[in-house]
Amino acid sequence: SLCNHKSPSSDSLSVIRDLKLSFSNVEQIEADFFFGYANLAYLYLDGNKIRTLKNFSFQYLSNLLELDLSQSGIAIIESNAFFCLDQLESLRLQKNEIKVLFDFTFMSLKNLKYLYVHLIGIIEPKAFYGLVNLSDLSIYAKIKSSLSSFSFKDLKNLKGLHISNIESIESNAFFGLESLKHFTIENLYLDFISFKLICSNLTMLS
Repeated sequence: SLCNHKSPSSDSLSVIRDLKLSFSNVEQIEADFFFGYANLAYLYLDGNKIRTLKNFSFQYLSNLLELDLSQSGIAIIESNAFFCLDQLESLRLQKNEIKVLFDFTFMSLKNLKYLYVHLIGIIEPKAFYGLVNLSDLSIYAKIKSSLSSFSFKDLKNLKGLHISNIESIESNAFFGLESLKHFTIENLYLDFISFKLICSNLTMLS
């Protein structure tokens, strides 16, 4: 498996649990960038200049729990960028310039609970496919974006949803959100509201 690499002979890196590389002028992450950090749990890469998040950028970090990539100028996320992050629980992608959230971008993040995304482009229909344990999702679009039908159908355990700057919402966009309790929507640019919101557990709508 690509996720089961041996650590270097020196275990000096394998004892590190927390790594802060915030505002460190990191411009790219190669596939072997984190080789040896087998037990890393918290990684902070916010405030850098990572234009493209490449495939297998974090393939050695199978024990990572939290990843902060906010404010890093990210425009492109390749399809397998988050491959091997089986234990990841929190992913921050705020204040970036993501052009497209492609289908299956987060598919390997089966344990993810918190996801925060800023983008300037479109959201493909299956962008959130596979996020079966997600509890809280925040989506902010710098330009008007849209939500397709069944965009969230895999998010059976989602309890909190915040969306902003949405221009169009297809009628079944919120299908499957049976556990949703808190729903916040801001800067909604709809001529008329036609979507269906069927959430039996909803306690707050704003």
